[in-house]
Amino acid sequence: MPTHYAISEILIVFAAILSGWQLFARGERLAAAAIGLFAISALIGAIRYGAMLHEVLADSHRLTSEIGGLVGILLLLLALIPRTGLAVPTWAGALLVVGVVGLAALIPPIGVLVTFAAFVVGVAILVVPKNMLARRLTTILTFGSVVLVGTPLLAATGLNEAARWHIYHVVAALWIALLPFCLWQPRHPAA
Repeated sequence: MPTHYAISEILIVFAAILSGWQLFARGERLAAAAIGLFAISALIGAIRYGAMLHEVLADSHRLTSEIGGLVGILLLLLALIPRTGLAVPTWAGALLVVGVVGLAALIPPIGVLVTFAAFVVGVAILVVPKNMLARRLTTILTFGSVVLVGTPLLAATGLNEAARWHIYHVVAALWIALLPFCLWQPRHPAA
């Protein structure tokens, strides 16, 4: 694959660094960890394509993309659940992540289904509470765009592989960059 594939991977790395830093600074540790997993995968991809190490890093890139992405989505979901008023004990969240990843390793389509379900639940959690309309729309568009762009709908456009690759990665970088905005909650003054 040509070295230009590294460019869109680097966009994800930069977006993840900025987003993760903002989330971490606000105390959104699980969300920041999720973004960190996306950054690791993208960094491996950037090195893989930029340094022409296609075969050497192929398995590492695939593993961090698939498993790291799944764990990242689950961590984001766990970060959102407290907004519903539910409390998830740390051990239960860890068990959920390990169980789903183990199941996805045994039955790979499970990972795709869980990722899609996590996106849908994440959108529902973010949209249902009373918030700013702009945040709702941004959340729907960013989560929805990543899901739609990553589906066969993009393949059906007739675009070549390189164009599909870059579109998906640019949208993913945009989604990652907008996550702090999507997760932002206004502080309520003490009564």
